[in-house]
Amino acid sequence: MRAWAVVEYDKPLQLIERPLPTLKGTEVLVKNKFAGICHSDLHLLEGRWKLDDNGNSLQVHSPLPHVLGHEMEGEVVAVGPDVPADSLTIGSRYLVFGWIGCGTDPKPCSCCRVGTENLCTKGMPQKFTDGKSIYGGYSSHVVVPHPRYLIDAAKAYPNLPDGLGCVYMCSGLTAFSALKKVGEPPNGGSEIVIVGLGGLGLQAVLLAKALFGCAPKAVDISPEVRAE
Repeated sequence: MRAWAVVEYDKPLQLIERPLPTLKGTEVLVKNKFAGICHSDLHLLEGRWKLDDNGNSLQVHSPLPHVLGHEMEGEVVAVGPDVPADSLTIGSRYLVFGWIGCGTDPKPCSCCRVGTENLCTKGMPQKFTDGKSIYGGYSSHVVVPHPRYLIDAAKAYPNLPDGLGCVYMCSGLTAFSALKKVGEPPNGGSEIVIVGLGGLGLQAVLLAKALFGCAPKAVDISPEVRAE
C-alpha cells in the first residue's frame, strides 16, 4: 500500500509504503481511484484549526504519520470472512461514506441506532476525518469496516461521471442535508438564499435547482464571485 502521508505538520506530504492489511470480520478493502480534497484536510496538514483572524487556533494532536482524505471512490478488491457473498461485487466501483460511527457495534449509541452515524456520541465518525487513520483517501487502498458504508455507484448511478461521486460524499452531503432541512419552499426555490459561493455554496446552488426546479438566490462578499 502506498500513501501520501502527513509525516510532519505544515510540511509537504511524503510518500510512504505499508503492507496491505489482512482483513477481519466485515472489513472491505477498496482500491482508491479518486479522492477529493476538503478544506479540513488543509487544517489537519497544518496541524491546527484556525479559529479566527487574530491568530487563535486549536492544535491537532494525531499520531504521525497519518493519511488524510475522507472523500473516496474506488474499486472493491477484497472482503473479510464475514462479508456476505452477495453483498458486494468484486471489481465494481463504489463510493465510500466517510462518516462512520458505531452503527455496527453490538450496542450502538442512540444516534447510530437510528442511522445518524455522523452524530455518533462515541466520537467514532472521526475515523477518516481526524487524520488518525493510515488508510485515508490519499492512499492506494482504504479499509472500510462494513459493506453498509459503501454505495454501489456503478449500479445505483451508472451515469455519474467517474471521480464526481467522491466529492458528493462530503461537500455534496453537507449542502444536500441543509437543503433537506429547509424543506420545500412554498413559492419555489427562488425563496432560498445561499450564503457564500465557495465549494459548498456552489454545490448548494446546483442541488437547489435540481430539488426545487429553479435557481436560488445567492450572496457572497467577493465581487469576482458575484460576477461569475
